[in-house]
Amino acid sequence: MKMIARSWFTWLILAALDILCVSAQDYPLPESCTGPACIDIGGLTYQDFSVIRRESDGMYFRYSKSNNTGDGLSVATAPALGGPWNYAFEILTELVNPMVTDRTQTNVWAPEVHLVNGTYYLFYSINTPPFNFDLCVATSPDMEQDNWTDHGSMNVPVSTTGDDQATASYVRLDGNMLADSTNPSGVDNFTYMTFGSYQWGLYGFQVSDDLLTIKDGATVDMVYLEQYNPGEYSGNKTEGAYLLTNNGYVYFFYSIGNCCAADDTDYNNSVYRVQVCRKAVTDLPTGPYLDRDGVDCLTGGIDRAGTTILASRDDGQVFAPGSIGILDDPDLGMVIYYQYWNITQANQDANPKLDGLRFGYNLLSWDSDGWPQLVASK
Repeated sequence: MKMIARSWFTWLILAALDILCVSAQDYPLPESCTGPACIDIGGLTYQDFSVIRRESDGMYFRYSKSNNTGDGLSVATAPALGGPWNYAFEILTELVNPMVTDRTQTNVWAPEVHLVNGTYYLFYSINTPPFNFDLCVATSPDMEQDNWTDHGSMNVPVSTTGDDQATASYVRLDGNMLADSTNPSGVDNFTYMTFGSYQWGLYGFQVSDDLLTIKDGATVDMVYLEQYNPGEYSGNKTEGAYLLTNNGYVYFFYSIGNCCAADDTDYNNSVYRVQVCRKAVTDLPTGPYLDRDGVDCLTGGIDRAGTTILASRDDGQVFAPGSIGILDDPDLGMVIYYQYWNITQANQDANPKLDGLRFGYNLLSWDSDGWPQLVASK
């Protein structure tokens, strides 16, 4: 997730209404979502969704981070993917990580949940002032509110060049476990996590067999792009990586652009959109990754290669989509879910204070060349 001041969101998004004249392809509208937790009425209070279906009763659990320091992770539940979604409770309001010296000044961010051998593993990140991050994990047998065990840090080393905003080569944020398309809520036999955020590159490492720490002797590998360059055209606005194997390939999904705001000088390249690259399955999913034209996805700066599968719609009903996840629904099949905004004028008239991020999802299929695509339900 991108770290920008919330106070800018409303102004920038409303400004985008005046420049909504892009020529982007119209992607399918999100499928139906009902219930109060489909829209974050707080603007950007809840963000970075991770969704899983509980094995015992089919109940869906959706985890999201809060922008409010001192809060834990927010949990919403629904009997079906389409809802009705309701906010249920918070978890991880207390943390065991020794980096947390003042809980009221600590953010819990970027949740991701998997089911492995009857145990739910919740990977998350913490952030403490001024610029400290860590990858952590908690476990539960049933995902009930008071039945989580926090294991704390995964012991991923800090960046060797420093761990402050000016010198870090990577940020320990947005962890994602490699999974297979036959069971995207599980974990691949090759236990590998990718992580990283915004302009600090995307990296990865092997995880221990118990999924609680970095594997003994493992190193942190550059996966997508390494550099810290805060310049306007650094071309490294990538985060929220998601790794999935399918039919002999590793697919590397990620969000590119500003998460929630439009740059009116370069609208089409400024806001969140979802891209994917792939490579043949080998021992390490560290690349190189190619787009569907065979171009290395590390090239091109701000306009570098990458196959876009989801972007803002011309009509404004979907704006700045990103932070994707994938699951297999028993009725719908494979589904991709994401966060987005609605910036149509009609929505602005109905919600003058600008409602918040929305939970969206679409059916996901694979074309004849093996590339993922969003499709509308029949």
